[in-house]
Amino acid sequence: MDDRVFEYWIGLTKEKFNSILEEVPRINETRKGCLGLAALLMKMRTGDSDVRIATLVQVPRRTLENSIDKIREILLQDFVPQNLGIDQLTREQLLEHKLTIPHGIFGNENNTNALVICDGTYIYK
Repeated sequence: MDDRVFEYWIGLTKEKFNSILEEVPRINETRKGCLGLAALLMKMRTGDSDVRIATLVQVPRRTLENSIDKIREILLQDFVPQNLGIDQLTREQLLEHKLTIPHGIFGNENNTNALVICDGTYIYK
């Protein structure tokens, strides 16, 4: 696949895609793991239906859905805890990310308190 086409559909360069595969080796150990990761990224980027993505990558819909589900679980278990979340930053790194508006609202630039903004947009009852 042409690099530009790959980047358009997946949303990552081939190098970044391959770095995810290297960082999470269980993906390659899974049947159709590379395809599942590509399909998951396509779905996240485009919002296309499983039927359409399955047609594009030429696999049965059910196979695609199973693969996407496995890859999603692997990413949640192996990738997310290592790369996302507040635990990945030191206090000093958090303080470096203070912005002008929070300084103006909550204190001055000499303030050494870390600010946390919580958004409940995706909290459902």
